[in-house]
This record gives sequence, C-alpha cells and structure tokens, in this order.
Amino acid sequence: MSVATAPIEYKDVGRAMPPTETFPKEATRYVACLGDFITPSDKIQLASLGSRSGGLRLGASDTEGCPTMFRTDYIIRRGCFTPLEKTVITARTDERNINHKPIGEKQALPGNDIALIQDDGYREQGVVEITALRDKEWVTGAAMELNQHFFPDLVSWLKGDKPFPVLLEDYEAFINNARIDEDAHATTQQELLTAARMFRSYGLGQIATNRARIEATKSIDMAGFTIRWSDRTRLFAAQLGVTLEDEREMKNTTVTNTDSVEMIDLKKRELELKERELALKERELGIAPTQEPHATRTYEVAETPATTDDVALAEALAPVVDEIPLEERCTAVKADGEQCTKRAIKDGRCQVPAHQM
Repeated sequence: MSVATAPIEYKDVGRAMPPTETFPKEATRYVACLGDFITPSDKIQLASLGSRSGGLRLGASDTEGCPTMFRTDYIIRRGCFTPLEKTVITARTDERNINHKPIGEKQALPGNDIALIQDDGYREQGVVEITALRDKEWVTGAAMELNQHFFPDLVSWLKGDKPFPVLLEDYEAFINNARIDEDAHATTQQELLTAARMFRSYGLGQIATNRARIEATKSIDMAGFTIRWSDRTRLFAAQLGVTLEDEREMKNTTVTNTDSVEMIDLKKRELELKERELALKERELGIAPTQEPHATRTYEVAETPATTDDVALAEALAPVVDEIPLEERCTAVKADGEQCTKRAIKDGRCQVPAHQM
C-alpha cells in the first residue's frame, strides 16, 4: 500500500528577530524598592551616602552595578523614586573599541542599566520601574511630585525630621490610601504594590531558608558552633513583623527535602546510636525485646515477684493472650467469673498478687 507524501520545501524567510524596545536608551528612567537590604553595620559605613533611608545598593560598576544611578550614590532608597540618567563613566583598562584602541571614557545609558535591574536577580527582591516617569527629567520635579503623592512625609524623611518607616505594611498603607486622580496614579499604585508583594515573598523565603539551616544543625555535633540568624534575616524580619525564635531553644527537625545527602546520613547514624543505647538500657532493666530494632515490639516481664503497686505496670507489659501457651497461663478466676489471662511465672505465681498460687 502506498503512502501519500508531501513535497519537501525550503523556507524562504528565516525567523524574525523579536521586537526590541522602541523607547530610547538615552531617556531617563525611574525605579523604586520598598525593601531594606542595608544591614545596620553597612548603614554606619555608608552613612555619608544617606544609607539611613534603607534600600538596595547596587554600586557604580559598569558591569555589575548601575552607574546611571549617580544622583542617589547608586542606592535605590526605600520608598524613593530613584532616577537613572545618562552619564559619562571611565571604562575599564581592558576595554577597547572597534579600532582596537584603548578608550578612557564611555557613555552609560539608562536603557542598558534598566535591563540589568529588571533581570531575575533584582526583580524578585521587589525592584520595579515607575513607568509613568519615563523620559521625565529629574530637574522638572515631576518625579518628586509623584513620589510625594504616595508618600506625603517623604521630604520630612529625607531631611531627617521623621524617620523612615520600618514595617513594610506602613508603606503599603500609604500606597493604598493615596488618591487616584489620573492614570499615572493608578499605574504607579499597582507598580508599588507589586514591589511590596515581591519583597514580602523574597524576605519570607530568606527567613525560611535561614530557619531550616539552624534546625538542621541542631541534630549534629557542631563542636560548640551554632548557625544563627544572619543580620540580613533579622533585617527582613523587622520589616515583615516576623518574630524570630531564640536559636538555643529551637528543636531538631526531621529530614526534609532541603537537607543535603551528608546531613541525612548524619541523622541516620544518630538514630542508630540512640536505638543501640535504648536496647542496652532495656537489657539492664530486664526488659528484652522479642523483635528486631525498628519493628513493633512486644515485651515480657523478667522474673521478679509483683506487688500490689505493680499491677498497672503488669497490665501495660502483658503480651497478647493468644501468644501465651495454655500451660503458662494463670488458672485463677477473677471476681467477675472470668479466667485470668496473665502469664504464670516459673514459681507458679501470677503477676497479680491476689491470684498467686
């Protein structure tokens, strides 16, 4: 039977390039962040840069930082709309132009830096672009006006008359209470709420990771060393209103998916040692297990005459009746007329004193 075949053809046009951003790279851009990533010790060192505002410091590196953020000393100040403006920077000494000649300076463009800020690393920390301010020069005052619309106390915060809020929910309250008089207000409100949501998710994730590391090390001997809450974790907890437990009082946890293979092996060995210690204590007390370790156990009582106070213990340790041979069962009759089901000890006495023969 023949099979119909379609003709094989060569395509005339290749895959088109994806559309690129038509907004000019030279245009001024603005970003915002509602989380504080600057630890107390770093705030002291960066005090001259206005670090008391909190926020996220990216640095001036033209490869890993944001040189166009020069107006705020390369810090996205918390709650402040931070401008990215074109500027001239000194190129690295190993950088050469197309003519293979060393160059000393080059242009840093906001469009290039915004691409870095919007990657997965910074976006998950809650850094967002304020799109309503695109191509708005800082000197026009438009950015400060829109910023103050959502945070009326901004000028007092910057002057030091009032401290910047600590709790993330305080910033959210300002955002939700702002009037929405125009499209720019609605767009900016959603962008700021997105920043808050992203930072909360990121901060809670970092706290959970730190907690898992602390709990995992509780089950092994660390020679006196204990993993503690990091300064960054404590900073996030303060902003999110999370109370951190005392590391010394935190309990061990069972093996979780976050444990490494080495950690799992250590926990298994620890359980085996505890099982052996328990078996030794049982032998010393005269209570011998009748099955292998890690299995369900039944116990038999050693040859010790029982007393009235031992009745409850005898009840608890007595094995199932069907497992006692008939010749070893007590033949006494209880007050209710039923036969006793206890095991008779070798000397002929039942565990219950009243039934001793």
